[in-house]
Amino acid sequence: MTIFSEETLQKIRDISYYHIFFKRSSAASNILALLYPDKKYSEGEITEKLGLNKINQSMALTRLVQGKFIVLEKDRRTRFYRLSQKGRWFAICNKLNLTFLSLCALADAYEMQTRLEQVGLVGFYVFPRFAETFDGVYTQGNLRFAFEQLKVKNLAFRYVKKSLRIKPEVLEDLRRYYQKDLEEMQKWIAQFQDIKEDLMRQDQNFIQRIQNNKKILSKLI
Repeated sequence: MTIFSEETLQKIRDISYYHIFFKRSSAASNILALLYPDKKYSEGEITEKLGLNKINQSMALTRLVQGKFIVLEKDRRTRFYRLSQKGRWFAICNKLNLTFLSLCALADAYEMQTRLEQVGLVGFYVFPRFAETFDGVYTQGNLRFAFEQLKVKNLAFRYVKKSLRIKPEVLEDLRRYYQKDLEEMQKWIAQFQDIKEDLMRQDQNFIQRIQNNKKILSKLI
């Protein structure tokens, strides 16, 4: 049984980009890769560079604009497309062959490991911290899979039980190529947690569950 009402759960899933993904060989995926990190191209230039079917490309561009993955800019002569921050994250997902949820784990691990190593400590990341962020939104199986994918994709290794440590050479590559985007994602994760908590406090199912737990606890004391 979910800890939220269906309405609240849907709101939380909407802001968490729940299960959004692009096939790596799709037109949308190719467009995201072309525009990353800071390119701006017209529709004609995208066609020239990618050689996509015009109908598929037009549909992909429309979908990406509507989903706020790319931004359409206009000047007096033509229209240009560029990535939004959301689009940049999904472009990285495709580059690293990760789901969005796994990229969230990587970004949080990157921030944690970097911060600890800056003060001379061994940096590592634990599953309970990651699971707590998305608790009630994804199943525990989904969360474990997203966490473990960082090891499966050879980006990290097991440090102690229920933990991982990003490989030094990977950490350096992340710092060189994706630092800004990972830092922005870490900020987004913090904002997501705040919004999730606000929605939880307004959810009658969650409030009732807390009250019931308090009643059970009072009987045991």
